[in-house]
Amino acid sequence: LAESAVQFFPRYLCLTEGEWAGRPFHLSKHQADHVRQIFGWRRKSDGLRRYRRVRWWETRKNGKTELAAGIGHMLLMGDGEPGAQIFSCATDKSQAKISFERASKMVSFSPELAQHIEPNQTGLFCPSLMGSWRPLSGIPKGKHGLNPHCIIGDEAHEWRDSRLHTFLVQGMGARRQPLDF
Repeated sequence: LAESAVQFFPRYLCLTEGEWAGRPFHLSKHQADHVRQIFGWRRKSDGLRRYRRVRWWETRKNGKTELAAGIGHMLLMGDGEPGAQIFSCATDKSQAKISFERASKMVSFSPELAQHIEPNQTGLFCPSLMGSWRPLSGIPKGKHGLNPHCIIGDEAHEWRDSRLHTFLVQGMGARRQPLDF
């Protein structure tokens, strides 16, 4: 499971900006090690993902946003979760859209990924699993009914408070192996 998660990146995902745009997304050694831990470690009792909360703190310009977009795709289609709901969130919707837009670009760069994911007006849709991915504004109002399989939180050090994050994490209660990234 750990190796298949690492191989998901270059198989389905391409980098989206600069001189590397359109090239397969090969994880760096430290990224691959962490992806192995996130997706490979399972609980003995039921075989489900051991780690449900990941905090990734790293200096600027080291590929966090690209990695977050890849993790989102892993959870949208690679996890095989029916009706998976993936949400990008940040202080405001424009910040939340950054990782989401990278994920959208990944679909346009990868014929493999485009076979499984459809961009639409409000987000990304995976028809085979009836899953979706949307960016959210940082305002918690109106978000109590969501049922996330994955939360991609960006720039957490800038969040005004933890209310939106708290509502989203509480909404994960019905999922068997959600991920708060």
